[in-house]
Amino acid sequence: MPELVSLDLPTEPYWLDLPRGVRVRVRPLDTAAMKAAEARSQRKVRELVTHVAGVREAGGDVTGLPDFGDPDIRAGLAEALFVEALAEIGIVAWEGVKADLSKGSAAQLMRNPDIGPPFLAAYLAPAAAASAEGNGSAAGSDGTSGPGGNIAKGA
Repeated sequence: MPELVSLDLPTEPYWLDLPRGVRVRVRPLDTAAMKAAEARSQRKVRELVTHVAGVREAGGDVTGLPDFGDPDIRAGLAEALFVEALAEIGIVAWEGVKADLSKGSAAQLMRNPDIGPPFLAAYLAPAAAASAEGNGSAAGSDGTSGPGGNIAKGA
């Protein structure tokens, strides 16, 4: 039987409760917004790596900057910039933040490690839940992936 995908996703802006008393109202996440955020974060990483390499080649000082030759550093930076881009694209209002909402302030809020990761998890949750519905791979009530037959009879 083919997997069924739920179409029960938010269609209107909704509130996300984040740590430290912060609440953000977000547009529903769709493929276009997700891909735009991915593209923006990847572009910014490429630009930064290129810029730092240019400064180095010109004999400039890059002391204190991470080693952008390390793929883990680049991946972490891309993830952080992805969260910032999602916030810039998706947040339409907020409460509990001592700043006016703008693209820059939304990105700055996401740099807070108490806010960025929970925002990402909460904003992606409706799509993740819809994808998981009915796909046959959800955990059973006992926390396992479901009962299985004995594949080692006589062992």
